[in-house]
Amino acid sequence: MAARLMGIDAGGTMTKVALYDAAGEEITCEHRPNRTLFPKDGWTERDPESKWDAACGAIRALLERTGTDPADIAAVTPSGYGAGLYFLDDRGACVRHGIGSTDSRAFGVIRRWRETGVADRIEAAIDAAIWPGQSLAILGWFAQNEPEALDRSAHLLSCKDFLRLRLTGEISTDPTDAGCAGFADLRRGGYAEDAFRAAGLAHCLPKLAPIGRGDEIAGRVTAEAAARTGLLEGTPVARGVYDVAACTLSSGVTRGDQLGVGLHQVVGFAGA
Repeated sequence: MAARLMGIDAGGTMTKVALYDAAGEEITCEHRPNRTLFPKDGWTERDPESKWDAACGAIRALLERTGTDPADIAAVTPSGYGAGLYFLDDRGACVRHGIGSTDSRAFGVIRRWRETGVADRIEAAIDAAIWPGQSLAILGWFAQNEPEALDRSAHLLSCKDFLRLRLTGEISTDPTDAGCAGFADLRRGGYAEDAFRAAGLAHCLPKLAPIGRGDEIAGRVTAEAAARTGLLEGTPVARGVYDVAACTLSSGVTRGDQLGVGLHQVVGFAGA
């Protein structure tokens, strides 16, 4: 048996699925487009189930094209963009479209937080600056403008954690996604409850996923996910980290005295 590793990355434009050998060398990759929805100026949303469909299609195509025996997949790890937000009810069904990390609807919320001194208290609690696509700021917008979505939500997840839920039925997150979301207390670990209280969002704390190590096996592929993807039921699925952290680790940055620089290509479009 030739052990293979599979990585899934749902980014801003594509869902990619890559196959690696046991030494970490990439064998090949499949990708499917992610459609971004723009319901209003400055809003960027995603249909979560469409993203899951894209992942399923790419996984199945990769296995078939390479002739890979699903039994040879030693583990699967999801990744995805950090921040943004996905809303799920107690059955794991999507309450509404997910929010992208490029969403800017929370600008007004942040401005009010700064005017009232709330922003200073939040930033001291999370050791980070607040920005519009950050999950905490997005939560602030929903609490003021679409509270019914929060009322209907039992779970508030990141992109990669939604994909892992669909793969395994398991709900959790890791420190990198919790930190990028503006949810984490980076000094003491766990969630920054002081930040949530300062923002008037303490009622959202029970909806956050338990935090675990990104390199742990968090669950296994369910029968339903196996039927959709072609993976073997019971295949281990690691918790994973969000995309920028994954790129940093894969480039060899593993210590606090190292610096990683990521480059993003920006493409402009002209036309009518």
